[in-house]
Amino acid sequence: MFGVSCSRIKAVAAILAFWVGAGVVLPQSNASANFDRKGRPTRPFGSVCPYSHTSGDDPIVHPGMSSMAHSHDFFGNTSTDAFSTEFTLATAPTTCRLQSDRSAYWAPTLYDDGVAIRPIKAHAYYARRVAEEVEAPPFGLRIIAGDKKNVRFSCIVSGMPQRLGHMVRSCEGGMFTIGIKFPECWNGVDLDSADHKSHMAYAVNESCPASHPVAIPRLRLFLAYPAPSATAVLTLASGSLDTAHADFINAWNPGVVGEITGFCLNDIDPRNCAKRLPKFLREQDKAFGSRLESEA
Repeated sequence: MFGVSCSRIKAVAAILAFWVGAGVVLPQSNASANFDRKGRPTRPFGSVCPYSHTSGDDPIVHPGMSSMAHSHDFFGNTSTDAFSTEFTLATAPTTCRLQSDRSAYWAPTLYDDGVAIRPIKAHAYYARRVAEEVEAPPFGLRIIAGDKKNVRFSCIVSGMPQRLGHMVRSCEGGMFTIGIKFPECWNGVDLDSADHKSHMAYAVNESCPASHPVAIPRLRLFLAYPAPSATAVLTLASGSLDTAHADFINAWNPGVVGEITGFCLNDIDPRNCAKRLPKFLREQDKAFGSRLESEA
């Protein structure tokens, strides 16, 4: 039910053809290692996606059923609703500064004493946290992530994070953030699962388990909000802060994210990412924008 069907493969092929038509270079294989001279994984790449909209939709848990979920704040793709799929997202507008990232990111609405806080933006960071090479995330991958172990709450004041509990001591002059760490090991077959989690797993000792052998970039999503009042008790539409979680549908341009994964996460020389990434993204965004204008 959740696997990659023949019709899905054909649809993905059509999307790939679209991106190639926009001048995108498809990823090349790379057998290099991925650690710098100190043994650390090479630098991550990221996408900054300002807040888009709020609704009671959830295209993963309640697909095709409008307003059936608790309130969610959406970032990135501006078209995300209950009927969204990776194919509708792929050619829809996005708030992300990288136009090649058409993904949908969302999380439960945050409240300050019962009043909704309008988010500022989401920072989506993709990094390699396993010893083996990583593959680009598969187009259409759906993930829900969030538990006490993989969620962090912080105030960012003058660039310095402070871990917080339910009571906000002080974020004055800064931002309140919720950080969610997504799993990086995929079973290699299913783009989703019945619980929207079991097709993915977290790495153990920098290695993916045999049940989920395909390593992909680890997504860490940081949601940024204006500083709440110093005495506020924060809650979420899903309940207390203990229920914090986030959702993701991958609608990255497959060629672009594959290429970036290669030279940022799988290249033995981490300097190549810094050298190539800015120019590469400018070229791809310009090509994609021209393609959309010609299709209009």
